[in-house]
Amino acid sequence: MDHVIEHKVKSILICIGRVKEDYKKSDCNVLNDISYQDSIIMNLQRAVERCKDIANRLIKINNLCYQKSAVESFELLKNEKIISGNVSLKIQRMILYIDLIVKNYQKIDTKKLESVVNKHIVDFELFSSELK
Repeated sequence: MDHVIEHKVKSILICIGRVKEDYKKSDCNVLNDISYQDSIIMNLQRAVERCKDIANRLIKINNLCYQKSAVESFELLKNEKIISGNVSLKIQRMILYIDLIVKNYQKIDTKKLESVVNKHIVDFELFSSELK
């Protein structure tokens, strides 16, 4: 594995570890604690940014055309069979979710945030495992 990608994968795993840790510390109730919400969102955002960095690195390494958006980059990686369609879609959805949170910070749907932590944090691990 490329050393840059390896470093980014380690960073993703640290971020999701912190999300899990903060969720556990909040007694699995992020609905009532803005500090834990902030920490979880920040680490999800960091993980998403690392995924975007990896996508761009893979595009460069494979001499592919850079895309206009991160979602398009993951679509390209899927089409080039660098990552699976399933993982590509999961990361694309996570990118869109984090973008929505960042742009509408005052309107966080805490139930959706809980769902992401409970059901979709594993998507980052799936993405990371496909890179090996």
